[in-house]
Amino acid sequence: MNFLPNNFLLNNFLTKTLLIVLLTSSCFTFAYAQFAGAAHDRGCATEQVNKAVYEANPNLKAQIQAKLQAMKNQPQHKSGSAMDNVVPVVFHIIPPPCGTTFDFSKTDLEAVLDEVNVDFAGQNTSEYNASIDPTFYPIRAGDIGLTFELAEIDPNGNPTDGLTRPTTSFYSYNGGVDKILKDIVRWDNRKYLNVWVVQDVANASGFAHYPYTAIGQPDIDGIVMDKDYMINGTTEKTNRPNILTHEIGHWLGLLHAWGDPYYDVTDDGRSCEPNNQQGDCGCDDLVNDTPKCIQFDPPVCPSTLPTACEGGAHNVHNMMDYGCEVMFTAGQRDRMWSMINNNIGGRQEVVTNNNDQSVFMDSRSDKNYAKLYLDKVVFRESDSNPGTIAETGIIELRDCNSCSFSSNIDFTVTGLPASISKNNIQITRLNNDNQKAEIKFNINLSNSADHTNDIENISITLNQNAIIGTSQVFNNRTIGGLKIDFRKEELAMNNQSGGTFAVNDFTAIFIPYLGTEVGFSRQSVNDGSIRMYSATPLEAAVTNANSFNVKRLGDNQNISGESFREITGGAPNDPDNLILYKPGVYTDWLNQTGYVGLRTNTCGITYYAWIRIEVTNDGVNILDMVINLENNAPLNTGQYPICDPPRSYNTDFIYLESVNIGQINNVSGNNNGYQFFQNYTTDLIEGQTYTLDCEGNKPQAGYEGEWRVYIDLGGDGSYLDPEDLRYVIDEREEINANVELIPSGTLNGQTQLNTKMMVVFSLYPLRSLCEDYQYGETEEYNVTIKSSGTSSCNAPVPTSGNLSVGAYSNYAYGYCNGHSSNNKEFELTNLSTGVISTHASSSHYASFSNLT
Repeated sequence: MNFLPNNFLLNNFLTKTLLIVLLTSSCFTFAYAQFAGAAHDRGCATEQVNKAVYEANPNLKAQIQAKLQAMKNQPQHKSGSAMDNVVPVVFHIIPPPCGTTFDFSKTDLEAVLDEVNVDFAGQNTSEYNASIDPTFYPIRAGDIGLTFELAEIDPNGNPTDGLTRPTTSFYSYNGGVDKILKDIVRWDNRKYLNVWVVQDVANASGFAHYPYTAIGQPDIDGIVMDKDYMINGTTEKTNRPNILTHEIGHWLGLLHAWGDPYYDVTDDGRSCEPNNQQGDCGCDDLVNDTPKCIQFDPPVCPSTLPTACEGGAHNVHNMMDYGCEVMFTAGQRDRMWSMINNNIGGRQEVVTNNNDQSVFMDSRSDKNYAKLYLDKVVFRESDSNPGTIAETGIIELRDCNSCSFSSNIDFTVTGLPASISKNNIQITRLNNDNQKAEIKFNINLSNSADHTNDIENISITLNQNAIIGTSQVFNNRTIGGLKIDFRKEELAMNNQSGGTFAVNDFTAIFIPYLGTEVGFSRQSVNDGSIRMYSATPLEAAVTNANSFNVKRLGDNQNISGESFREITGGAPNDPDNLILYKPGVYTDWLNQTGYVGLRTNTCGITYYAWIRIEVTNDGVNILDMVINLENNAPLNTGQYPICDPPRSYNTDFIYLESVNIGQINNVSGNNNGYQFFQNYTTDLIEGQTYTLDCEGNKPQAGYEGEWRVYIDLGGDGSYLDPEDLRYVIDEREEINANVELIPSGTLNGQTQLNTKMMVVFSLYPLRSLCEDYQYGETEEYNVTIKSSGTSSCNAPVPTSGNLSVGAYSNYAYGYCNGHSSNNKEFELTNLSTGVISTHASSSHYASFSNLT
């Protein structure tokens, strides 16, 4: 529980581990090597990734436990027919935004799933079969009862090859764990197994999210794979021929054979006993028939198996080990089916006959009809020419040999903003193949405001005679779900960017949109200094061009005019990292708050950014950061973006029920994630204490949330100034606290300021005030800040009954401090309509007639 009034620092966020996403000038890299004990070469980063999610979302385990408890007494579903047990898979191929690229065909991906299906059928005829220790013959699972196939229908009802190629710009990333990747494209995790294939996952082959994680974080559910570990035969994966099978095991709830030191779910068990860590036989995978073992990763498959922790052979041939994966045990099969049967993380929904009807062609009545395939649904704005869309897609006719595109393809389109019309879209038949047509967006927006927000859910319907031939099934056929991904030319801000990594000796900040990670280390050298490093090419403003000393910038300094030097170290133990503080030598930062100016060049575009930090003897507190996403555009320290208030996508778990602050008394109920109650207002006096009395509602039991109250103290239209956050507390269903909402001196000589107040009740801490969030609700109100010399009035109190439930009253009274004249005014709010009326009185009360 954290109560942070007034001068608030984001220390609580420094304990939340962030994953590192690195983007170099030539490739897109997911890196987890910065974690102590991270997944090593060829290994799997599942443990580290799920740990980061738990730490960033402290209420997630409570959600998991509530879900498991609710399902304890539900009947267990047995596996059904073969049709019931098909898992539809979609691969999202995400190449780098610039530099070298890669791709996989449908044939490639079918071959990958063929391997997976052999593994899950227990029919693996690998050379390793003969090496399995006889001890494990009786417990080998055989057929798990699941098969995996490429999806044939996408979420918009379009035919698909089961893969997407969203050549999307990384500029649309918005930070936070691996959500930055998955916000590019994701399909419903209750209908599809999403697999994202990326350029590199650093020192790991891939990672998956457990079913438990998906209970509270469905938007990150799925598997991420390094492209080099997708298909057998590459040098990097000679010893590990079943990487995707291994990750699917995690996706279905299996831990590594040696356990997971971060896994601790009360209703499911603790993987490691207290004070035991991975590698000392103190951990278990929660499956009875798999022997306890320590992590094993041989360079070649051993001829003599190592010994397990409690004697006997180490089952290095287990799919969840790092040896020569070839088998699941019966206990692992049962655990996977337990996840499906209990629908943990929506796993049962993915493996059902009803789902088959919506994702596979064979289940549709029109399965023999001719089909339209589009090879791309996300079209990216040009990096070099902002406002233009240069990418094209191909629409292909299939299953209709006598059909072809007309030379004049007419269509209608929906979902476009006013700045773009049908005239900006061309669909043209290809000269060399009349069953294919090219779709191109001919867009050149001169007004930057027109290409700020991505355009979602564009639909194109081919009109009659767009396709000619004997079949008329293409008449009025629609391709839906198209998206235009605009490069953001604006300020991007993150006020919760700090993180403490596993080694606990340095803090780091992740810069969204660039994928750059900056760290501050105390243990790189033994001189007591605090140093700064970056894992990607990055420059910091220094005291002069030849200095390794980072310059502490004050408010409103233009970063682009500073001297820069490249941060030479990519790890916390590099002695050449730039120095923030060194005892007795370089002490400018100690016990000071200031800005670090940054510059970087990615894909030929230069960006400026700043990080606001506080340096103490104990280390570095990271407060917030801002980056300018416009090419080579100036940026001043302390300059914040103007953005809309964050809104929630989902109120199923919690929402804001009522707000009672000053003269505001509003029982609002569920407003679907956001509401501005402009007819509710209150006066707030400098230096005075007010009671915050707010209640949340939790439709599903077991959930509490974080409360935040912001006031735009500067009247600049945003809540991004650190002083604007007036109150925060976690793990509460309601709040009742006395808080000085307006610091003395806020008006700086003015008599009053009309501004706004925002109350946020969210299941998890907000990542940014410029980013919508998953669960909870936001409400805004008008407030008037008045100077400390202004009188304040206590709210009228009814003399009989409770007005909120419709009782009658003749009058109400209150005392107006400092007013003895006849000019007293009472303000009355109708709680059902929000209408405010005023009543003048010469006494300390006002009379009302027929008041309800």
